[in-house]
Amino acid sequence: MNFQELVARDNAAFVNPGEFGTTVLWNGKPVYADVADGEVASTDHHGVNIRTRSVTLTSGDVAVPVPEEIVELDGEALRVKSVEDEFGLLEVTFYRNES
Repeated sequence: MNFQELVARDNAAFVNPGEFGTTVLWNGKPVYADVADGEVASTDHHGVNIRTRSVTLTSGDVAVPVPEEIVELDGEALRVKSVEDEFGLLEVTFYRNES
């Protein structure tokens, strides 16, 4: 087994619902992903918190979004903050202002 095959096998375990992942709806399409939620205080606006959601999925499962694009994730419209594509995994961080 070569390195690329090993990476693909490891990635499959990472987003597998039987391991770390879950099924999410990305613009209405079900995909396997690992999801992490967070919340931070805004550095631009006093008293406003920013809710973040990082979604890691297999590259190629969805069209790669760009920053500021709106993606519907599990029926909720979220704005893309950043996108990283490394070793066959796509990590997308979303944000949304909260009060």
